[in-house]
Amino acid sequence: MRAFYRYNNLGKVIEASGHSVAEVSHYTGINEKTLYRYISGESVPNVKVALRIAKCLDANIYDIYDRPLAAVNLYKIRKWQSIGSCREDSPYNNIEDFMWAKGFTPKVLAFRAGIKERAMYNYIADRNTPNITDAISIGNVLGITVYQLFDKPFFI
Repeated sequence: MRAFYRYNNLGKVIEASGHSVAEVSHYTGINEKTLYRYISGESVPNVKVALRIAKCLDANIYDIYDRPLAAVNLYKIRKWQSIGSCREDSPYNNIEDFMWAKGFTPKVLAFRAGIKERAMYNYIADRNTPNITDAISIGNVLGITVYQLFDKPFFI
């Protein structure tokens, strides 16, 4: 069954960081209206955008999208120091490497993650970037984190 994100703590995390949505928009290069859509749940960011937001807020991506607010330590979140690094997306896409390392085929991985097979092939070929809910589902099936899939070089 597909795991849609159950929690959307983005607004609370931005508030805890001491920044306004306009500042986060400016520092991340994401349109302010788009950020408001992410906060309201009207739209879901792709994984690279979600990682960029989390990096700028110095927050864990799971705290923003996959944990109840009561489990999130908002006091740990602080103002970021370097502005330049927030605008760059991670260059990594390790879905294919982890998929083969864990013994899955694209068809089986798509089925277990609850994602359309065509979408999975596009994610693997890096033609499309998965949204955060698909990325969390893929990570859960593979038993790894979103950070291992998209924010670090491949290494088992």
